[in-house]
Amino acid sequence: MTSATDDTAPAWEPPWTFEERLKFALVPVPLYMRYRIAKERRRGEAEIALLPFLADPARVSLDIGANKGVYAWLLRDCSRSVHAFEPNPKMFRFLRRIAGDSVHVSQVALSNRSGSATLRVPRHRRGGFSNQGASLSDVKVADDFMGIEIEAKRVDDLGVENVGFIKIDVEGFEQAVLEGARETIARVAAGAIAQKILSYDNVSITTYVERIHDIEVPELKDLPSMESIESTPTRCPHPETAAQMEARILEARNSGDSVGGSIRCRVNGMPVGWGAPVFDRIEADLAKAMLSLPATKGFEIGSGFDGTFLKGSEHNDLFENRDGKVHTQSNRSGGVQGGISNGEELYFRVGFKPTATILKPQQTVDEGGKDTELIGRGRHDPCVLPRAVPIVEAMAALVLVEHRMMHHAQCESFSFQQ
Repeated sequence: MTSATDDTAPAWEPPWTFEERLKFALVPVPLYMRYRIAKERRRGEAEIALLPFLADPARVSLDIGANKGVYAWLLRDCSRSVHAFEPNPKMFRFLRRIAGDSVHVSQVALSNRSGSATLRVPRHRRGGFSNQGASLSDVKVADDFMGIEIEAKRVDDLGVENVGFIKIDVEGFEQAVLEGARETIARVAAGAIAQKILSYDNVSITTYVERIHDIEVPELKDLPSMESIESTPTRCPHPETAAQMEARILEARNSGDSVGGSIRCRVNGMPVGWGAPVFDRIEADLAKAMLSLPATKGFEIGSGFDGTFLKGSEHNDLFENRDGKVHTQSNRSGGVQGGISNGEELYFRVGFKPTATILKPQQTVDEGGKDTELIGRGRHDPCVLPRAVPIVEAMAALVLVEHRMMHHAQCESFSFQQ
């Protein structure tokens, strides 16, 4: 899938050599990519061999500054999907040849702001133009270049979810790319690392959309698989409910409106003892993390507000010995008691409001204090819930890995026995 066509490409692009035209026209893509990979390795790109260990097969990889697509081609086999970005129109023609169901390519530059920018394509001493040295940096490319006006975006504005690996090669403009990817890196990419650490303790996190507007998934006793969650656009693992949710979102979009809902996160394999009874209560840290996300309006763990309708005798989780281990007969506490994990499933919900920017006229006040109307314009999501799922999961992982480290420091870094 591509996001640019010949109709929208810039009027000028670096000229092609006869050899380049011949290879482009006659050499099959798989053969050409094998040639390019071998060439990159000879040039010292030793990290190519590390991609299977760095990328997460369950997550999305970003190839920023994709050039002719060597990394994007290799990342296909070790990522759920790949998003490759290359602003140079000449290189983009090469890159577009590898686009498919698992590789999405875009002719945009990634920066610290969205809008337009000038791509500087340096001239060779022998008269041609460099395929490798184009940059948005006026320091990297200062003299003797041809400028191309291209579209620029921030990584945080792309709406790409579930990111597990980011490769950046933008010729001296890396810092600007990182500045525009603060949310993605801080939350989702860091969360992927946290989940990897948690997996060593057999802790797993499952997150899905539970409700959109007034359409709610029935209680799921069995833990849904990642495949069932990702198989629907709404990230709801119940197909019948997911179809109704999708219809409701489309209905809101077509009327210029938006809808909210809730996301459910379930953590299994939690050891007993993570957390603290006062200042570092595990549910308090989870609440703080979730409510730091944009558009969140509520957080509840375990029985949540429904538990307020019960008496203590009805709400208490009774303990029993089951197969030689202590368990609770019910789990209204949501896996946390007194701020400390009790070994049962930890589960919580996060409520998200409807998107504020809608395509209907709304009353407001202008800068002069006079009544006026405001109408949202441009592309705005009618529902943020599906996109928020990997962010909720990532933030949960970050909180839990912090509690894992605190528990280790307090209880396992030295022996109490003499």
